[in-house]
Amino acid sequence: MQTSAVLPFLLLSAIAASCATTQVAQSDVSDADVKALTAFDYPDWTSITTTLVNDQGKVDYAKLKAGRGQLDHFVATLALVGPKTRPDLFATKESQLAYYINAYNALTMFNVINRYPAIKSVTEDQLSFFVTTKFKLDGGETSLYDLENKIVRPTFKDPRVHFALNCASGGCPRLPNEPFLAGTVQAQLDRERNEFLHETRNVAVEGGKVVLSNIFDWYKADFGDDPIAWIHAQAPDLSLPETKSYEIRPYDWALNDQNR
Repeated sequence: MQTSAVLPFLLLSAIAASCATTQVAQSDVSDADVKALTAFDYPDWTSITTTLVNDQGKVDYAKLKAGRGQLDHFVATLALVGPKTRPDLFATKESQLAYYINAYNALTMFNVINRYPAIKSVTEDQLSFFVTTKFKLDGGETSLYDLENKIVRPTFKDPRVHFALNCASGGCPRLPNEPFLAGTVQAQLDRERNEFLHETRNVAVEGGKVVLSNIFDWYKADFGDDPIAWIHAQAPDLSLPETKSYEIRPYDWALNDQNR
């Protein structure tokens, strides 16, 4: 989610390219399975999110690591199927948007359990986690950084995605314990936006000053130069001062792990 935080590291792009690795899920998904699909559903991801993600958006990574078959199967399916390889399965903007949000969140989770239990924070090796680690997706390869900043943001131009993409950290928007679906993704994004804006960890007035999540600062290009005005427009019930001035709350990069 917060992959703009790695932007300073992109100055090392030449080095990063030479250090790139690709994580591939070990599963038996085949080209024949892909050709046989008549719809793209999310049974594996549904099972994972509904059973291993709690109401606080934290993940039981220990249990997931011990029984990772469904996640591996889903990630292997994402590698072969998507809006580019099977456009017939993703005919609407909503179906594409749901696909990419679910893919980002699942690949982040996959990235975590491949490093678990040693990983305590995705910032331990931020460049590797977000940029140099590649994943097979929709017939090609991508990193989490590229998926967010070269596909999701420019394609959909919807600031609400920042409340749906989860980078496995405490400061992130809460990971929903359900998948995003084509038929409900617009309502789900509205819900996630409203929840995020109404959490005082993200938007608050303290000592007469507006204090915001770092997300609003990292993604000024999406929220505009006056994020308070954007928040006013989206959540007019919030009592915020009429000001353009705000402070940023330190970001919580601790892993969103139920067991810690």
